[in-house]
Amino acid sequence: MKTIKILLMGITGDLAKRKILPSVAQFAEINESKFNVELIGYSRSLANHIEIKQTLDQSSSNNNHKLKNLYFVEGQYDDAEKLDIIFSNLKITDRLIIYLAIPPAIFIPFLSKACPLNPANIDIIIEKPFGQSLEEAQEIILKSQSCTLTHRIQFFDHYAFKASSLISKSALAHTAEYLTHPINRIEIKALESVNARGREGYYKNIGALKDMFQHLVTMYQLAHTLFDLPRLRTENLVINDLKLGQYNHFKEDINDQNCTTDTYFKLSASISDQINISMESGKSLGTKSTSINLYCTDETKIIWNLDPDKHICVTKNNLEVLSFSLIDSNILDHTRMFTSIVADDYVRFVSHSEVYNAWNLYNKIIGYQAQNSIEPVVYESDLYPIRSFA
Repeated sequence: MKTIKILLMGITGDLAKRKILPSVAQFAEINESKFNVELIGYSRSLANHIEIKQTLDQSSSNNNHKLKNLYFVEGQYDDAEKLDIIFSNLKITDRLIIYLAIPPAIFIPFLSKACPLNPANIDIIIEKPFGQSLEEAQEIILKSQSCTLTHRIQFFDHYAFKASSLISKSALAHTAEYLTHPINRIEIKALESVNARGREGYYKNIGALKDMFQHLVTMYQLAHTLFDLPRLRTENLVINDLKLGQYNHFKEDINDQNCTTDTYFKLSASISDQINISMESGKSLGTKSTSINLYCTDETKIIWNLDPDKHICVTKNNLEVLSFSLIDSNILDHTRMFTSIVADDYVRFVSHSEVYNAWNLYNKIIGYQAQNSIEPVVYESDLYPIRSFA
């Protein structure tokens, strides 16, 4: 039977525990009769084998994971010798998926050591934010284009793999019936109730704007594709306002009283002088909602909730005229990603041009922030909408 091996770089990290390990267990269980799934856990520090196995078991039915093999490697992420051993042990029929659940700063050192190694049937998955800057993203893309060992190097944003991001043609046609006037306003939100505890090592150096803006650009791309909206580019984006916030317990949560990292942002802008757009995201807001709201000039409103409600609702003059649930599934976003890789289906991954575009947009916002000396304002946890800016 064919074997799919998943090399999880950073198996001891928060991302691996929360997102990837449950998806690996689900992926193995779903495909138990089709192929074997093996997991190689790679980390710089000693992994807790018992805890990892418990996470895998708890994510499977009957509390018993279906992985064929599970083994661990301890070493630096740019240790070419250890990587070469892993690659050399692959059989011709094996497929290796390398998931980089490591800090963005390590992407380039990893690729520098991994790419010159012997060719094999390998996919490398790089998760948003695709490096720490536009310059790093450019270097990652250049290395990925010259990397000889890989089958593919893919840029992954799990927002594009949500079940609720899939709208059937028939459902879209029903929605389009009510779009008799142009869309002139868009609100994109990714609001979180959780705080930064448990992710302080990552979050205190990244912040809400860098962490979430690329996700919101992905959400805009979903709406752009379905509703024929203008492309979001630096040349047609006019920034009108930017608000940054930091929830009141953030410094205690990350144990750093001098940290000025933002945990919330709201961008107000316009696209090609046709559409007003706001993008908003933050932590410790007391609510969880991922949504795209589209407003037409005739008071028609489309509410597209990706999470947690997973539905589309159309209102006209504040009266509901259409409502339907989107595809709901217990399939996890990362499980859907692994399935796409094995099927050689790369449509929903982020293209190189989209990576460049998102970073260019981010740089434009950062430039606006610097020019206007915008600093985070403290806001009360669990009280949304934020009143501190009034």
